Amino acid sequence: SRNRIASYSPHVYRLAQLEDWRLSGNLLDELPLVVGDVDLLRETRVWEVGLGMMTRLRRLAASWNRIRSWPQQMDQLANLEELSLAHNQMPSMEGGLPPHLRFLDVSHNQIQDLNPEVVTLTALEALDVSCNALTDLPEGLRNLQKRERMPSHTNRLTKLSVRLGELGKLKKLELATNRLDD
Repeated sequence: SRNRIASYSPHVYRLAQLEDWRLSGNLLDELPLVVGDVDLLRETRVWEVGLGMMTRLRRLAASWNRIRSWPQQMDQLANLEELSLAHNQMPSMEGGLPPHLRFLDVSHNQIQDLNPEVVTLTALEALDVSCNALTDLPEGLRNLQKRERMPSHTNRLTKLSVRLGELGKLKKLELATNRLDD
């Protein structure tokens, strides 16, 4: 973290045993996916070299960078439980989501719509979407029964799904600085 790294070698994806990767506070524009590199193909026997190769990864922190798009191959990270992509420049969450996430922080981006897949993350305990450009929260969030925290302040929310009240374990819901109607 905090090394002013602007890029890294795709060879880092060969660290298949890595469980905790902290890239926060750097100058990364992306978490790259390398497709069709012949040298990497010889070494890895994989055509698309990216995050998906890091199958043991449990925590990924890439906050405080300049990431502009949702990283590819996230849905292949079956063991990833904690993901922080806060304080970047992402306008959307287009792409796959790790299936077993417990903590997801995408605060302080420019996200206008949540990825519809977020409502399928049944293990999710904390979802931080604060300081984005959201106008609505998906009604399916009520299905996430394990969620305890959902900071959603400083967005453009104009209404709330009445069914948010069905979240029995929800302990903290922050909605300040939105555009909610009475």
